[in-house]
Amino acid sequence: MKKVYLATMDIVNSIITNSFAEDGTPVGRVVFDYVLRDGYVKANGATVVEASVNYPRLVTFIREHSELLTDDVDANPELYVYNWADDALTLPNLMNRVLQGGDAVVSVNAGLPNITAQYPHFGGTAKDNYGHTDVFGGAMFIDITLPAVSPYMSYTSISNANRAAFDASKSNAIYGASTTVQPPAVKLIPQIRY
Repeated sequence: MKKVYLATMDIVNSIITNSFAEDGTPVGRVVFDYVLRDGYVKANGATVVEASVNYPRLVTFIREHSELLTDDVDANPELYVYNWADDALTLPNLMNRVLQGGDAVVSVNAGLPNITAQYPHFGGTAKDNYGHTDVFGGAMFIDITLPAVSPYMSYTSISNANRAAFDASKSNAIYGASTTVQPPAVKLIPQIRY
């Protein structure tokens, strides 16, 4: 004979009370809106003291979802930090971030593709105005529509000592940090249901 365990009404009510707000919205839900809604707190990285007193359902929510907790808020600003001893809850910081779909909650750093170039470049097939090959590489190129600087200039005499290169990441570390570019975006207030 199988034993059947029935949850008491107190247990059921406790689960419902801790999981959903009065209007049926799940606790912990993140929304972006024009205004800060009643029953929501900004997801701005602020630290809340006496969290279990002020936001008991939210504390229960993050305890049940330990994958949303981190010890390193700088590396994982999208997650919660909870100090059990002090009952202090640091909220996720979703300010100035674009939402993107994914299989897990992770932070993606801003970045732009790197831009590189070489001069002279050996091994290419581009030709200058005089038919010399292998002069430029990467982001640099030869525009045969432009007049030559000097009819006496010989590209074949350029030595490695005169080699020039272009690397945008040398001027700003944001270049080369990503393979995508930030699109135009609209900012709304990120907020969490508590």
